Amino acid sequence: MLMAPSTTAQTIEANDRSMTARGEPGSVFVVDVRDFGAQGDGIADDAPAINRAIAHLRENIRLIDTFPVGPTLVFPAGVYLAKSSIDLTKLQVLNMVLEGGGAVIIGSCAGEPVVDAMGARWLTIRDLTIIGDRHAVPRVGIQIGRITDAVADNHRFENLKVIGHFELACFVNVAAETTGFDHVFFWNDRADPASFCLIQDGLNHFQTVSKFVVTRSTLDRDDSFNENEFINCDFRHAGGGVPIFLGETSRHRFYRCYAVGLGKAIFMIYCGHNSHDMLDIDCHCETGALRSIFTFAGPLSHPIIRGFSFKDHAPWASQFIFSCDASVAHVTLQHAGLEIGWFPNPKCRVFENPPQWSVTGSYYSSMSEQWNAGQRFKGRLFLGDTVQDA
Repeated sequence: MLMAPSTTAQTIEANDRSMTARGEPGSVFVVDVRDFGAQGDGIADDAPAINRAIAHLRENIRLIDTFPVGPTLVFPAGVYLAKSSIDLTKLQVLNMVLEGGGAVIIGSCAGEPVVDAMGARWLTIRDLTIIGDRHAVPRVGIQIGRITDAVADNHRFENLKVIGHFELACFVNVAAETTGFDHVFFWNDRADPASFCLIQDGLNHFQTVSKFVVTRSTLDRDDSFNENEFINCDFRHAGGGVPIFLGETSRHRFYRCYAVGLGKAIFMIYCGHNSHDMLDIDCHCETGALRSIFTFAGPLSHPIIRGFSFKDHAPWASQFIFSCDASVAHVTLQHAGLEIGWFPNPKCRVFENPPQWSVTGSYYSSMSEQWNAGQRFKGRLFLGDTVQDA
């Protein structure tokens, strides 16, 4: 063990766990952060103890038929203060689970990520809450993704809550593929329109860095970024920023999600040299102070979205569903499926500047006056009880 517990009984229990970690195939490998000095009282700085526990996991990863297996990292119920980053970088273990058990981590690490998992693979984090401290604001709640051209993929996040104040975002994913989010809650209170809740960054646009490992510095370089799914997730930005940034994604899906914003848009669709493929968004978007649902941005002046769908029974945009930044001259939505039950704001229109858009596919709404694509649309219109081909 890297740090002896305070009592004989704890020492015996910790040693038993350590022996189990080194035991025969089929044994359970569990590491408890309190065995390495974490207090969980919300007062003591627990980051060094948590990192000692993770270091112990790294030293005891076992190979079974060449496959790395082993750790479950356990946080007993409590409030863990972290004044520096928790280091999960390059931890590539097939069954790596961070078991929150309802624990809370207060990120009080100004300008740093609370949990840094850059270069990791096969990571599962569940039943955990991370809170960004308003007085020592972390840059990011959790960051994952590539640090080289090698993949960093196959993560799973369940019942995860990352809330509070974050300079950049609650969660940043730099092209980690085959990653799933189930019932996560990202809420950023940072009063900064340049901050986000979720960043899905397939271009390294934000040049995410780690103090533990060397990360790539190439800006706006396209990566393969496939198969990310969000199920029943909740994104809320209370400080005027855009909740969700999507940069150069493929086969990303939001299913029965919810988002709240007060600024320019709910989704920023950032288009690099290849734009996006198969973007499927089923998300209810609020509030009345929200200008648009989508704003398109990026270095590509004429992006083409190859397969795009959007579904919301009542989007609370005050002005438009689709808009563009000044850098984007024209957007093509191919094989689009747009389904809007009704418009709470009758002054809202689908497109800010219809000549900037070309759309093929289908459109449905129970209200007809919001549709303004005109000759820029080819497909089938469902306007209330009326069906027509355009």
